[in-house]
Amino acid sequence: MNLLKLFAPIRLVGKHDYRAYMTFFILLAYLCVFGWEVVLTSSSGTPIEAFFPQYAFAPCEIGHVPVSELAVDGIRGLFMTDGFLLLLVNMMYLWIFGPLVEEFLGFRRYLGLFILTGLSGFLMSALFTSGCDPLYGPSSAISGVIAAFMVLYPTKRVEIVVSPLLFRRFDMPAFFFCFVYLGFQFVLDGEGSLSGNFAPIWDEIGGFIVGFLFIFIITLFKPAPEVDPLEHLDD
Repeated sequence: MNLLKLFAPIRLVGKHDYRAYMTFFILLAYLCVFGWEVVLTSSSGTPIEAFFPQYAFAPCEIGHVPVSELAVDGIRGLFMTDGFLLLLVNMMYLWIFGPLVEEFLGFRRYLGLFILTGLSGFLMSALFTSGCDPLYGPSSAISGVIAAFMVLYPTKRVEIVVSPLLFRRFDMPAFFFCFVYLGFQFVLDGEGSLSGNFAPIWDEIGGFIVGFLFIFIITLFKPAPEVDPLEHLDD
C-alpha cells in the first residue's frame, strides 16, 4: 500500500486482444472470498483479523500439522484480505500484468505460477521473520507474476502515475518498473535500513524471486515472445 503513495501502474502501453480467463477467474475468486469475509465478520461481530489464524497460513504450524493442511491454509490465505482498498489494488496489479503472462504460459501453468509463488512467498516470510502472525493476501503471488512479466516483456512500457508530482503520468520499461517495485519491498515496510527498523516484505520478495526462476526455466524450453519496438504506436 505504501507503494501507491509514490507511484502506481495504471495500464500497459499498447493493445492486446488475449482473453485471460484464468486471470479473470482468480479475480472473481478473490471477490467471492471477500464477500465471504464480509458475511463472516458481519454475522459474528468480530473483525476479520481474528479469523486469520484459523483460515490463513500460520507460520507457527509448520512442523506441527500435516503439509496438506498447511497447503490448504496457504492457498485459502492467498485469496483473503483485510480491506477493500487493498483488494482493489491487488486486483489492479494482477489485471495489468497477468493476462500477457497467462497468454505465454497457458492457463494451467499460469495458475501453477500463481500458487507456487504465493506459497513460496509465505514460506520465505516465515523463514526470515519471527513471530506467529498469520500470512494472507495475494501480494506474493502477484509479485511472482510481475517478475514473470519482466522476463517475458522487459521493454514493454508501463504507464504509471507519480503522486508527488501532481499525479503526472509517465511510462517506463517493464524491467525498470519491476526493479523499482522489488527495491521498494526492501525499504517500505520498515521505512528502510537507515531508520533502524529494517523490515523487508519477505513474502513479496520471495514471490518475486521464485517467479523469476520459474519463468526463466520455462524460457529455456519455450522462447520468450519477440519484442515489437513499434507496439506503442498502436496504443
